[in-house]
Amino acid sequence: LTFGTTYGTLYVLIGANIGANLAFWLSRSLGRDFVAKHVKGPIDAIDRQLRNQGLLRMIQLRLIPVIPFNMLNFASGLSGIKPIHYFLGTLLGMIPGIFVYVYSASALAQLYFAGTDVDEAT
Repeated sequence: LTFGTTYGTLYVLIGANIGANLAFWLSRSLGRDFVAKHVKGPIDAIDRQLRNQGLLRMIQLRLIPVIPFNMLNFASGLSGIKPIHYFLGTLLGMIPGIFVYVYSASALAQLYFAGTDVDEAT
């Protein structure tokens, strides 16, 4: 309501991206070497997919609403995905979901304040 749908979406996208990238770099710097050395088997296939098609896979994963946001951030840092693919995939993949949340909140706020005087609402 304060920023509207366009600026609200932009601000949430920036904030969510900063948080996602901090988690990615934290897990990448603290755990990637251990995972690469000790985890084998089925994880290798996932790691190969993220290394070879990281941008597409990250966009697809971000568009699935049931995958926990933070889990994906930390797991991506442990994978072999290229950082630029993670960043762009996260940025592009989050836009639709964030827009829906911001638009819904803005619409609900407008409905709530529709019958009130502007001075009363602020």
